[in-house]
Amino acid sequence: MLTTCPITDLHQLWNWDENIPHCLIGNSLENYTRHRNCPETLLCHDMKGGYLDEERLDGCEVTDSTAPFMFFHWWYIDIFVYFSHHFVTIPPLGWINQAHMHGVIVLGRSSTRSLFLVKAIDQSNSNESSIELNRENVPILPRIDHIARTVITEWHSGADICKEFLKNEDGVTKTVQKLVNIAVKYNFEGWLINIENKIEAESIMYLDLFLRMLTNEMRQTVGERSRVIWYDSVTIDGELKWQNELNDKNQRWFDITDGIFLNYIWNVKQLSTSAIRAKHRHRNIFVGIDCFGRGCHGDGGWNCHQAFMYPRQNNLSIALFAPGWIVETMPSREIIINSLRFWDRLVTFVRPHPLTTLPIDTDFSFVSGTVYLRLLYYNLAEAKMQPFYLASGVFPESSGMHIVLQGSTLHRLFITNLCLNGDYTVKIDCDKTLQLMLWKKDNDKEVIKCIEDKVEGVRNAWNFHATDEIIVGIGLRSPNFAILRSFIFRRQLNLGILSKEL
Repeated sequence: MLTTCPITDLHQLWNWDENIPHCLIGNSLENYTRHRNCPETLLCHDMKGGYLDEERLDGCEVTDSTAPFMFFHWWYIDIFVYFSHHFVTIPPLGWINQAHMHGVIVLGRSSTRSLFLVKAIDQSNSNESSIELNRENVPILPRIDHIARTVITEWHSGADICKEFLKNEDGVTKTVQKLVNIAVKYNFEGWLINIENKIEAESIMYLDLFLRMLTNEMRQTVGERSRVIWYDSVTIDGELKWQNELNDKNQRWFDITDGIFLNYIWNVKQLSTSAIRAKHRHRNIFVGIDCFGRGCHGDGGWNCHQAFMYPRQNNLSIALFAPGWIVETMPSREIIINSLRFWDRLVTFVRPHPLTTLPIDTDFSFVSGTVYLRLLYYNLAEAKMQPFYLASGVFPESSGMHIVLQGSTLHRLFITNLCLNGDYTVKIDCDKTLQLMLWKKDNDKEVIKCIEDKVEGVRNAWNFHATDEIIVGIGLRSPNFAILRSFIFRRQLNLGILSKEL
């Protein structure tokens, strides 16, 4: 089965052939709104090394040993980074399509690393795993519940890659052009640059050239939505030394890119001084928060919301790292309820962005099929648009094939920014008769409008006309507990006009 693959070395990058199968190319970005006056939320997905079975085009069967990461809070994030430990990480198709459907821009990752690895060998079964040292030179144990009995050591270096492509202007130009071409071909918006090895003094000027050129070329090719973000690792002197703040050791890199992803071991004072130093670009600082809590405020996990508070107090953006913690540390059968619980604690600190384009056509699914109240199959590439409304209990614990409207109340399914002008049709599949509600913007106020108050037993379908109406929300009023299986909202085709055009 065809699948997206990473690039593992420089020569493979320089020889990359853009003649890739069309089925691996992502859909275009929709529903994108950049809030220039608001801090953003970046989600950096790092799980089990990346390129997992559930990310293949054909998906994977869900068993007791399979724990796919299912993400459905798309309207609450602005940037999605797909993370692996390969040299060039190209996001799999499913992630690009899901993000783009919900107005989220996607970044790949270019990385070089210089790590001291402890290779762990369990002599009872000859399994091997690598343990890398963290930024305080303490071994990071594998995310497993046993420790191997014997260790040997190896030295792996990303410095050689940097020496080669930062040797001269030609190497920089070839590298930049290939990275730009890859982003354009696969249809994503930029790169997280993560260099975690020492840079030699003679290469510093070429690192500067690389970042300037990549940032400028991406802007010229992709447009204003492009992003090149520098990870807080190497100083302007070439030292591998995480700063945890914006200062004179890394500002040069910040100034020539679209932003900086700060390391996780920051303190409150560092965030304050970083915001002051960045001046009008303070929202381009992405403060790292690690879900595994390694040196992070609140120790991660269910306490990530404690760390969210401090960047927001300084009007800084946030980079949430490794949200797969939810499934890596807890039973896979609880992924839905745990995801809702995790994000319920963060919604105070994130700004949802609106849906801006029609049509809407979704069954709210992010899995395929159930059997005896168990998930049967997961296919990221086939997941549909998710709602803004994500209250606790919105999805049945046994599946993600529909949503539950709980109780007699008003449910705002989508936050929108739509200008309606013409005739429209809305159809839903639900076991109860519902009321279609639109939130209209009227002189900077929101007015809730009911479209045809239906009586019980009448089909859930509406046809209506609108003239220059700004709609900032779409929702439903339920008389009691109801199961919503699908939602369609589209403009009616004017067949008379269409026939004349033909």
